[in-house]
Amino acid sequence: MKIIYTAWNLKALAEDGGDDSQSFLSDPERCFRLRCEMDATCFHLYGLSREDAALILDTFPVLQRS
Repeated sequence: MKIIYTAWNLKALAEDGGDDSQSFLSDPERCFRLRCEMDATCFHLYGLSREDAALILDTFPVLQRS
């Protein structure tokens, strides 16, 4: 259930699922690592190469700024 608990407004949903821990937002490094792993998994499932993934990520200016 922790994977969906990435925002404070989901706390009640996480608690209903038995998760009483803090949101991933309270641990920025862990949150970043999980986002990267989810992105990588999606790219892998779609059969995209590293170059294709980089091209896709480069199309989002907000990612370039952060």
